[in-house]
Amino acid sequence: MILQYFVHLHFRHVPLLDRYAEIFTNNLNSVKIWDLSEAVKFYSALNHLPEKKTQQFLEAVNASLQAYLNSIPPKKLLYIVYNLYVLGVCPDFAVNKLLQYESILNLKEQSIFTHINLCLMMNKPFLKSHSFFCLKKVPPATTEDFQTSHTDIKNFIKDPDLYHYSLQIANTYYIDFVLALDTQDNKLVPVGDLQTDNLEIADCSENLIRIAVLCCTPNAFALGTLHPLGKLALKIRILKSFGFSVVVVPMHKFVRLTEENRVEYLRTKIFQELLDDQSALEGTTAEQDLEKNPL
Repeated sequence: MILQYFVHLHFRHVPLLDRYAEIFTNNLNSVKIWDLSEAVKFYSALNHLPEKKTQQFLEAVNASLQAYLNSIPPKKLLYIVYNLYVLGVCPDFAVNKLLQYESILNLKEQSIFTHINLCLMMNKPFLKSHSFFCLKKVPPATTEDFQTSHTDIKNFIKDPDLYHYSLQIANTYYIDFVLALDTQDNKLVPVGDLQTDNLEIADCSENLIRIAVLCCTPNAFALGTLHPLGKLALKIRILKSFGFSVVVVPMHKFVRLTEENRVEYLRTKIFQELLDDQSALEGTTAEQDLEKNPL
């Protein structure tokens, strides 16, 4: 199927994806388990929902999933639920069914289940155990582009008290930098001591926000764009649920900027009004900012 090649190439062909969704929706009676599984896999991998008929498509997926729920093998249901969470939509009835299978999943499948558990907790603050969602230091990435980007960000911030570097949250998601921004004075402030308080900023004023800076490689984006693919989109969504605002640095473009333009890009991204959830997932502002700078 051509959509398999698109996923392999990270090519988000919007008209074709929308047309396929329309065919899926209009031919629901002929949809099989395989069709359902492949459809949610394609759309989650490319982080795409039909632009004009999102609700109709999701209703069709929901109806198909409900019809086949008792016939879907545990492993296949696991990936269907995960892919729906990547898209930001997953019905409770599918999750409840999956929870019945948790004990029979193998080690690899349990790792996927970890992501699903995080998604389950996103909208349930009372489940967010402080110890489970702690930040911890991990070894930094060592490739040249990561090192260049990390060095530039450190030089831009200057004061090491104003950032934490190379962290992991919930034992799952890597964050390049954590910053704290005073929105009233529009300046960075000390982020506090990880050893004494894993998620709180030193000064807990309502004017302070936590920022997670993510340095991303080209394979995190759809081909030729800065549209985040599924894994990055899910990571952004989960970090936002933890209370972070997210700044994405596309390294393949960032490292091609002049030193002056890198500084200007970071200043714009960190001190501008932070993106709302939808624009952050689409990556449109980041793309526009980079296009303003000569490469």
